[in-house]
Amino acid sequence: MIMTDTQDLSQLSSKIDELQKRYQKALKRQTEVKALLEEKKKELTALFKEIQAEGYDPKSLSTELAKLMEDLRERVKTFETDLAQVEKALDKYDTAAKSAG
Repeated sequence: MIMTDTQDLSQLSSKIDELQKRYQKALKRQTEVKALLEEKKKELTALFKEIQAEGYDPKSLSTELAKLMEDLRERVKTFETDLAQVEKALDKYDTAAKSAG
């Protein structure tokens, strides 16, 4: 009976040692992850402030992007229309110049 208790105690002691090592490893990793999280929070805060400094609301960037894209599409369409008119006028000029010359 004493032999069994001694073996049990030895096994429990080994198990406790193993659990303590695992716990210390987990604590170390938790500290590393917390430090990484803090770093990422700082980066995110800096990015947030940078976006605000540019005059945008970071919470509505997708809406702002959609508005800017629509504005850009309209400007490209207008430019294309204006360019087509210029090209048409130049073609008329070139045709008239060839006829006259």
